Amino acid sequence: MAADDPTDIVTKFQRDGQFLKRNGPAHEAGSYCNKKLCFTSTAIAPMARLLHELSLRPDCYTVKLDHEVGRHGMVRGRCFLTSEEAVAELWPKYKVTDDVLCTVQDDDFTVRFREP
Repeated sequence: MAADDPTDIVTKFQRDGQFLKRNGPAHEAGSYCNKKLCFTSTAIAPMARLLHELSLRPDCYTVKLDHEVGRHGMVRGRCFLTSEEAVAELWPKYKVTDDVLCTVQDDDFTVRFREP
């Protein structure tokens, strides 16, 4: 299997609508922070590896990955953690990588602008 073939790592995720999902250790606690790390990449393999790694963190609630490359050749990923501090700690680390773009989405802010 080629190094950029995501097949082996993607099998560790479960289908959940338009995403593949993997629950982290904190999922049993039942709550997560409304600020989440949002990732975009042009390749599934680096995204799948990154999200799998994040899903192993003790403070990870869940991660989600597009099950296929979407519009404009982009793949999306999400990481839900248990605290704003964890989001703030990780965002600077991942916003500077070459293969994945990372932003923070604040659901407390954006929920007001979403259609019902």
